Amino acid sequence: MRTAATILKVKHPRYKYKVSYKAIEADGSQVRRSAYFLTKKEANEYADERTTEITNHGSRHGTVEENERAGLIKYRVWAEKNPDVPSFSTLIARAIAAHDNAKPPHTVAEAIDARQDNADRRKLSDRHRADLKSRLKQFREDFGSRQTAEVSMREAEAWLHRLNVSPQTWTNYARVIGSVFSLAAKQGFLDTNPLAGLDRPKIVRKAPSILSASELSKLLHAALPGLRPLLVLQAFCGIRRAEGSRLRWRHIHLEAATPYVELPSEVTKTNRRRTCDIPPCAIAWLKPLAGPPESPLGLTEGEYRKHLAAAAEAAGITWEENLLRHSFGTYRLAVTKNAATVAEEMGNSAGIVRTHYTNVASPTAAADYWRVVPLFAKAETG
Repeated sequence: MRTAATILKVKHPRYKYKVSYKAIEADGSQVRRSAYFLTKKEANEYADERTTEITNHGSRHGTVEENERAGLIKYRVWAEKNPDVPSFSTLIARAIAAHDNAKPPHTVAEAIDARQDNADRRKLSDRHRADLKSRLKQFREDFGSRQTAEVSMREAEAWLHRLNVSPQTWTNYARVIGSVFSLAAKQGFLDTNPLAGLDRPKIVRKAPSILSASELSKLLHAALPGLRPLLVLQAFCGIRRAEGSRLRWRHIHLEAATPYVELPSEVTKTNRRRTCDIPPCAIAWLKPLAGPPESPLGLTEGEYRKHLAAAAEAAGITWEENLLRHSFGTYRLAVTKNAATVAEEMGNSAGIVRTHYTNVASPTAAADYWRVVPLFAKAETG
């Protein structure tokens, strides 16, 4: 058997001696290496150093613990059945690298809590946070105890398909759940968001439901005076219900040269200030209802929905969410022919406006819509 280091005389243009010696790789495996020298003295000194080194290494690792021996035996049994497996040292090196690169433990439930806490710290709207909680409830029940790093895109996609919902609802769930994993990746618990590559279903957008001029007139006349300003602002100014509920009468500038609604950043959904002109038909509805500057226009959401349901029933209208805002976008675009202008007034994007409201209403229907005024106003002008 070869010794740890041997000295050989060689024929070489510059050197006379070669030291052949054992070396220990980083993964613990042994290899044979060589070094060349001009004099025998240098070769002897180098050989002694290498011999001492390999002897010391052997003494440090000369004993094998029982669990280490069991691991080696398990590897050998496995390797006998699978002849093309990596070497024992390669397998150990890979396991060590995987351990060193492993992310800290982090459950899906913890990731969901972090996402909801993040929404609270950012002071996102109550509706946004309620939507998060609602959409994540079932996902928490099904995946909460799992590690975030264990959840694959295929699993999440299969879960979404089991919901058996419309393409738009499927996409909304995917967006919310994806935001949980995206935050986990930002916080260092994941390398990437596993839902980032989801193939989302195609959404075929139908024309939105809108009110005709006669339906809007019936609704506004059936509404209680406390509810009517909010409905008028949605129908003729494109304001969201939640935005209107945060306004006060000082934000409604009815006496300006060009009357307008002022929506401060703390009122809007996007936290971006905007204004919207008030058309003559809306002024006719709002002036008789105007209150003191600091009095609110809004009702609680419960009161709003209760009184709206009663007004819609009295008017013979089957109510749908955002019916008034969709009506504004449709009839306003029919007049302006400018998606960017309508988007600015609604606090939306021009792309959304074009997708939802282009070519939905005829010019005649639009003209009728913007002539909807209270009956007493018609009597005064008649």
